[in-house]
Amino acid sequence: MTESSDAIARRFRANDATAFAAVYDRYRGLIHAVAVMELADPAEAEDVTQEVFRRAFAAADQLEDPSRLKSWLLSIARRYLLDKHKRARLDVQPLATRHHEIPDKDRSTDPARGAIDSEWSEEVRRTIAELPEAYRIVVAMRVLEDKSYREIADVLSMPLASVKNAIARGGRSLLDRLRRQKSDSSA
Repeated sequence: MTESSDAIARRFRANDATAFAAVYDRYRGLIHAVAVMELADPAEAEDVTQEVFRRAFAAADQLEDPSRLKSWLLSIARRYLLDKHKRARLDVQPLATRHHEIPDKDRSTDPARGAIDSEWSEEVRRTIAELPEAYRIVVAMRVLEDKSYREIADVLSMPLASVKNAIARGGRSLLDRLRRQKSDSSA
């Protein structure tokens, strides 16, 4: 039988090393996905993930409500990412205004096609970044990282039905937004 999230969180708060391993295994994918969305660099996101969990373990006794462990970890990640930007003396910009290349394994060797694909990929990335938070990460994992529903559910510790629902609604919202942008630009 699997131990409940609350039980693991209570043991984590008491500085139990085995609970730390369980928390890391359960939430590493979520923290990494948030860092990748923010930084668009998987290697740097892995460093951020490690640092977030190091900080969480060091401050485990500050977790006031064990049922809020996931939110607490996300807040540590967000604060660390903001601090990282400040330390680098970068203006903290919304993800939608940054320009990142989306890796495309099947990109054509035709330079014109590559330029169109790159422009379209950037438009899709910006539009995903503008989605409501409830959909942003699941849609990004599905569209940009080509993750399966099951992989997303596992990484985010969400029920599979919730992932499917969020992707369906977020995907519709993404398509609607892209269509509006296309009609606005052609008008």
